[in-house]
Amino acid sequence: MNRKFRKFPNKPFKPQKEETKRLEAEIESLVWGGKGLARIDGKVFFVGKSAPLDKVQISVTKEKSDYGEGDIEKILYPSPFRVSPICPHFKKCGGCQFLHINYAKQLEEKERIAKEFLRRWADEAGFEPITPSPMPIGYRHSGDFHVFFDHGRLRSGFFEAESHRIVSFERCYLFTEIFNEKLAGVRSVLEESSWKEKLFKFNLSSGDDDKDFVLTLSLKETNEKAGGDLIQELKPLGLKGVLVLGTREKEELCRAGDISLSYSLASGKGAAFPGEIRLKFDVRSFTQADFAMNRIIVDDVLSMISLSRHEKVLELYSGIGNFTLPIAALCKEVTAVESSKHAVADSKDNCAANSRENVLHIEGDVDDWTIRLIGKSSRFDAILIDPPRTGAFEILAHLPPFSARRIVYVSCSLPTLERDLRRLSELGYKPKMIRTYDLFPQTYGVETVVLLEPAK
Repeated sequence: MNRKFRKFPNKPFKPQKEETKRLEAEIESLVWGGKGLARIDGKVFFVGKSAPLDKVQISVTKEKSDYGEGDIEKILYPSPFRVSPICPHFKKCGGCQFLHINYAKQLEEKERIAKEFLRRWADEAGFEPITPSPMPIGYRHSGDFHVFFDHGRLRSGFFEAESHRIVSFERCYLFTEIFNEKLAGVRSVLEESSWKEKLFKFNLSSGDDDKDFVLTLSLKETNEKAGGDLIQELKPLGLKGVLVLGTREKEELCRAGDISLSYSLASGKGAAFPGEIRLKFDVRSFTQADFAMNRIIVDDVLSMISLSRHEKVLELYSGIGNFTLPIAALCKEVTAVESSKHAVADSKDNCAANSRENVLHIEGDVDDWTIRLIGKSSRFDAILIDPPRTGAFEILAHLPPFSARRIVYVSCSLPTLERDLRRLSELGYKPKMIRTYDLFPQTYGVETVVLLEPAK
């Protein structure tokens, strides 16, 4: 018996595309991360690049049982706090979140967000109004720029929000005009380089006078020939220094010139510390994004820690000496612990240049060294903690044996700060003062400084 089989066309299967869900929403407020919060039929939705009191139509990009996310498709009624972004790339670029909101409202929302995170201590400790930035635009001195190829042409820029797609731009308003001009020169040279396909990313940094610039190039492979040729091609730009790194983390292939920059600390209040302190830093060392606001924060930290000449201070995550040197001018001795070899070298050089001989530098893991110092029966009158974004949870249990009467915690992340303050409260320390700073205008970031004392 012959069986006949039906023939089907050899076409690839195409799954049916789900219809995009669209909803109307009114934005209530902003949240940590930079998105706006709306409630639709009892469910919370997070909407990027929105402003409080916006009435919008959103396309739902993610929906779970308890929350959803969406993008603005249409602004039905704009918020009274909404302004026209000065950057044409704002809608896609992930460098800013709040460029479409007037600055007074940015400050109001950031202060409210910080209070919500720290609400269990805010009333009793005393929560001061947020300190605004002296320069809401053009405040950054350093930027990491990712590279990609568009029809064979090298482009560079920042990542899109929640993506690894790169947005190229002619100018970024977070930097000064002088910085943008130097950045354009760097791009022009790299675009014409015969080694451009070896580039992975680059960093451009400046000192506080916007005169000296250092460029750091990261390559896709270990290629000293490429690094040397790139340095030669960049010579006409008049950079202070060029550093070329390989594929392994911080693997130096070659350099030219001086790869250090500098900025000054001068007491804005006239009495926080004597005279001016000038700090140099290797471009691989961490520094704050905004030199002007950094000076304000340093002054406030010194005021909060309130040192006497006979006191000893333990500084954890001490970096290049940003707090170390001003503190050393006011107390008997500072023990400064830092894991970065570049930052420790910078701090030692800065102490020598500024005649600070009462600083003991320790290079190594902070958690490990707090345990070692306990083993040496060390005692300190005050402790300063300035950890990375991940916080300092692992070391907090080691602090009580030092018998410090004051702890000052400097943080750039409200979620990890809230977690660490809960731990410190369990260990017997109570927040006495909370100050916030707009160190990162046009973004959701908030810098916070907290003074803690032993609970009575």
